[in-house]
Amino acid sequence: MTFQYSRFLGYEKGEDGKPKIVPEEAAIVKRIYQSYLSGYSIVKIKEELESEGIPSGTGKKVWSTNAIRYMLRNEKYIGDALLQKTYVTDFLTKKSKKNQGEIPQYYVTGNHEGIIPKELFNLVQEEIARRASKRKVSQKATKTEQGKYSSKYALSELLVCGGCGARYRRVTWARNGKKKAVWRCINRLEYGTKYCKESPTIEEYSLQDAIMKAICGFVEDKDELIDTLKHSLRVALDAENDTIDTTTVNARMVELDSVMMDLVELSSHSSASADYFDAKFKEISDERTELQNRLRDHEQRQVIAQNNNARMKELFEILERANFNLNEYDEALLKQLIAKVTVVSAEKIQITFMGGFEVGQDL
Repeated sequence: MTFQYSRFLGYEKGEDGKPKIVPEEAAIVKRIYQSYLSGYSIVKIKEELESEGIPSGTGKKVWSTNAIRYMLRNEKYIGDALLQKTYVTDFLTKKSKKNQGEIPQYYVTGNHEGIIPKELFNLVQEEIARRASKRKVSQKATKTEQGKYSSKYALSELLVCGGCGARYRRVTWARNGKKKAVWRCINRLEYGTKYCKESPTIEEYSLQDAIMKAICGFVEDKDELIDTLKHSLRVALDAENDTIDTTTVNARMVELDSVMMDLVELSSHSSASADYFDAKFKEISDERTELQNRLRDHEQRQVIAQNNNARMKELFEILERANFNLNEYDEALLKQLIAKVTVVSAEKIQITFMGGFEVGQDL
């Protein structure tokens, strides 16, 4: 495995020839991962790093969005390595090409000391997939769609119409020479009352004030809240826990493979009809497919459980370290604590916190 240390932020070549963590650079890598998970766009991360004069992996003061995107996906930061991502197509010119299945790739776990915990890495991969899955629609969107990801305003991702389910959008009104920011349902904004008849327009300052009051109320007794969250986490993990015995399932699959080989051998010199053997082959194949699906579903549930656990731990840390005696609206805190804000009426919103807690709040 090769490491381009001159371009790879966070590591240098150690005396034993293996990657060695550079603490100052590792702190920047961790910051990038945490910022992305907190809702920052890659462009915003780039702008912050450049504004603070933080050098990139190449030592330049200008960061590439592609470099940041590559960092967020790179398994080397958790101590693993995917070998043969590229291969040499011409040994004379040393020309290489991205491996897209032409030759085998090998994934090595625990290859070196990681900078990023695997739980955080998995959550970031989930967030990358979530943002990518949002349809790249025009601003004039949506009867029921949620629209593309936006990091400019936290509420663009979180504020939902209780009537039609569409997102709200920030709009600036100008009246009598004065400007005022309000939030409106996209369906109501673009289609009138055709798809959404009663969604209210909410003034931004009222919305922000109500949200901060809800956050402060939510954490008045942090110790009790954290205990409740931990209980909820245990219940969720128990619910996702299944009783599948992977050893038994794998042993049964080996047994089925053996039976299949015996049947193939038997069919070559048996007087029984081909239909008989076809039926047996299908029976074994169907059972094996079912077992494979059970194993795959089990692995997916395990990953979901691990990610939920990591997400809850992140929430505990936020609650334990944050200062909630706040008088001003805090976008970063909003992204970290709140999963959704539903506009119920012109007088009330419903706030869903990470962990599933819901609180009604007057505007």
